[in-house]
Amino acid sequence: MDRLSAMRLFVRISQLGSFTQAAASLRISSATATERIRRLESELNTKLLNRSTRKVALTEEGERYFKTCQSVLDELEEVEQSIGEANKLRRGSVTMSVNVGIYRAMLLPRIASFASDHPDLRLQIMITDQRADFVRDNIDFAVRIGGLEDQDLIVRSLGTPMRITVASPKYIRRYGMPQSPEEIRQHRTVEFLLPRDRKSLAWEFGSRGKKSELHLGGPIALNDAEGRVKLAEDGFGIAQTVCFLAAESIARGRLVRLLKDWETPAPEISILYSRNRYLPVRVRLVMDFVAELITERLKAASAILGRTSVVRT
Repeated sequence: MDRLSAMRLFVRISQLGSFTQAAASLRISSATATERIRRLESELNTKLLNRSTRKVALTEEGERYFKTCQSVLDELEEVEQSIGEANKLRRGSVTMSVNVGIYRAMLLPRIASFASDHPDLRLQIMITDQRADFVRDNIDFAVRIGGLEDQDLIVRSLGTPMRITVASPKYIRRYGMPQSPEEIRQHRTVEFLLPRDRKSLAWEFGSRGKKSELHLGGPIALNDAEGRVKLAEDGFGIAQTVCFLAAESIARGRLVRLLKDWETPAPEISILYSRNRYLPVRVRLVMDFVAELITERLKAASAILGRTSVVRT
């Protein structure tokens, strides 16, 4: 028996004092109403209603059960209404600007599932490493690694990945493994191209608390972080990248981690949003999903590397 339906029927009969009127208000037959109350009383092993040809009256046990049922149904209705209102607040568009590498390595594998779970949301994702104009582009929030925007923004730090140096087993067998940063000058390198001035990004190493930079000028430079990792996997040369882009390839043996003792933290990954902009429930929902996912992926990369990246929420 559907206990909740029986409770609703019992309350309605008690309020109207009539099986016939209660059945009509709930769009069921009088016979169905009578059978449901009979089964309810049988399960409770007590008589709830005294019936006569003229009226229906509550027994003493029925009075107690009526008060409890009324309270439970009122509370249930309140909860259902609040859920309905919350669902309405989760509808609409959310626009985010996401760093290319972070999107491809972290969000892309899970974003379709999230969208399917929230069919009332429309996700608008601008995939770019360029500075975002929050007002002009009507952006709700952005995800960046370093290079924070120079606008009046709130910064929600998600964690700091490690900067690691990698090469393929094929490359190492052919050209050997460098034993120090300086030895990398003797190797082929895959550079990261800075889009604005078209210069190669300096490689960074650290030892005993001191950092140093190398400007190498390898034969290939590109502004696609994943593309650089792929060239390294194919054996073209050595690349320096962030741990979450190379951790899976390291785990599968496609890349080897070089110069572990000289690794340094890369810039923080952060969520940015306007200080003066109200964040609707739907925006916070997406933002929290993104933040949790990135933190989770950073921890996974750290576990693969066998060391602890600085991760915080």
